Amino acid sequence: MKSIDRLLKYLEYKNIKPTNFESNTGMSSGYISKMKSRNADFGESTFIKINDNCPDLNIFWLLTGKGEMLETTNEYKSIGVEPQPLVVGEQSVGYGKKAKCERCEFLERLVDEKERHIATLNKLVDELSNHNGSSKRERETA
Repeated sequence: MKSIDRLLKYLEYKNIKPTNFESNTGMSSGYISKMKSRNADFGESTFIKINDNCPDLNIFWLLTGKGEMLETTNEYKSIGVEPQPLVVGEQSVGYGKKAKCERCEFLERLVDEKERHIATLNKLVDELSNHNGSSKRERETA
């Protein structure tokens, strides 16, 4: 089974039409059916598009067929953000820009918080270094 077959299996599982998936991931119209009829492999840019739009899809499984189809350690869940499916009409077409924006905002807040924490720790290290330096000088002069 090739990557194209595994992608089609994923789309079927998610009840997503290939044409809707193509349109919402920036693939050219008919790309998936052309790849299937040619029994061809995806290029790097296509894997990136798929990975960016399907956070629950195990990309290693898509590439190799090994492991589970769906991510079991979804990075979205690990940071407390559930990806939101992009919906056109009543057809779910994957995970789009909104989910990525929410994730980016969350990660930016997390980075800001970590940078503030690091700055606080750096100040504490400086204060302790200054205190140790003055204590050492006091002992030397005594």
